[in-house]
Amino acid sequence: MPTILNDKVTISHSLGGCAFNDPSSMSSWPNALKVRIDDIGGWKKTAPLESITTPRGTGDGDYIASRFPARSRLLQIEGYITATSRTTLDVLFDLVISQAFPDNVDITLTRYEPIPKFIVGRLVDTVDPYQYMGDESSLRFSATLLCADPFKYDAINTISGSAGVAGVSSGGRTYPRVYPLIYDIIGAGSGNKIMIFNSGTANTYPTITINGPLLSGWRVENSTWRYQESFDISLAGAADVLVINNQTKSATINGAPVNGLLHGSWWPIRPGSNTIRLFGNYDPAVSFSVSGKSRWR
Repeated sequence: MPTILNDKVTISHSLGGCAFNDPSSMSSWPNALKVRIDDIGGWKKTAPLESITTPRGTGDGDYIASRFPARSRLLQIEGYITATSRTTLDVLFDLVISQAFPDNVDITLTRYEPIPKFIVGRLVDTVDPYQYMGDESSLRFSATLLCADPFKYDAINTISGSAGVAGVSSGGRTYPRVYPLIYDIIGAGSGNKIMIFNSGTANTYPTITINGPLLSGWRVENSTWRYQESFDISLAGAADVLVINNQTKSATINGAPVNGLLHGSWWPIRPGSNTIRLFGNYDPAVSFSVSGKSRWR
């Protein structure tokens, strides 16, 4: 049963790509009357969960894990081609196979619904043609994609922002100093914050870029949800750049990995509004930025 109405659908990968349900792209389908995708089974479902339990043994029931992680998502894609002849139809079906569903490459499928979203998957089965309405110049086709990351992402907008450091602004230093340094006092940088809004239904994980100089003892936090992370390093000057990728759980300073120096957690941006701050010794030259994409279950 058709479920996506007239939404444009694009497919892209390292070998090229194509568009369906898009009159402006019909020139890429020689002699085609219609080339459409009318059903994407599994798109509207939430990401499937892996239930993790351990039998209690002599007791009744099970112990349930604190978190059920999301499993991969299967998308069942169906569509149809209408052509001027059977010969043309065979050529168009070959184009569907080569341009839309090549094997052994990551395929990005974007659906232009009211909030356009994309997901990445791989072909896991045959691309099947079958006759459509008994018409020799028409056929239906189906293909199955396995999406290792089952979440859908905003295809148009990037959530992003930049600010300076919020922290101690003046007054010199007090000795002896107690380590690890924790900066809870907000001075001249108190207005420095980034407001991020995740319009999706799932946590999304941002990339944070910090430009020095910044002494060790700093932290970057999602103040809305009390999440924080830091690394036991200093950024000596403005040329030093620390990139923290919470999605891949990795961090580099000037390209060198520093994952093992993490304190805290690789925190997310939760659905809704999030306030992000960088705390540390205040310096007007310090800046940081946050980027990511809204994410849907």
